[in-house]
Amino acid sequence: MVTDTRPTAPLWQPPDVEWLRPYRDGLSERELRLPRCSECAQWCWYPLTDRSPCHHATYLWEHVGATATLFSFTRVQRSLIPGHTEPYVVGLVLPEYAPRCRVAAVIADGVHLRCDAALELRFTRSDETSDTGPAPYPYYRLRGAR
Repeated sequence: MVTDTRPTAPLWQPPDVEWLRPYRDGLSERELRLPRCSECAQWCWYPLTDRSPCHHATYLWEHVGATATLFSFTRVQRSLIPGHTEPYVVGLVLPEYAPRCRVAAVIADGVHLRCDAALELRFTRSDETSDTGPAPYPYYRLRGAR
């Protein structure tokens, strides 16, 4: 995993609710952590509550690795976000260790993308300042791209 500069796209921050703390803590440690059911071991992304669908089960937040595969993507040419005018790419990414999860993500340098492309997880630098706060922000880039 490499730390890189911020991609040119609007950056989402997770809601500040206690049960999403493991996700936010993972970002601070430059890891992508997703919830997995403690009973059936199924991944659940994006969880809508702090409880697993299984009876009496909890979520175990696990690191899903830095490599992924691109499932699908789109280029946003005209953003609906006020003040954001540059085109950007968003996609659904399948993390290596949670391949049944489809994680929405910003894709940097999306010029030569194709579905099934190999991706690597990167983070914005922690010394960057932005309107989204000081935490490192995760995004993906083609594996081996500089």
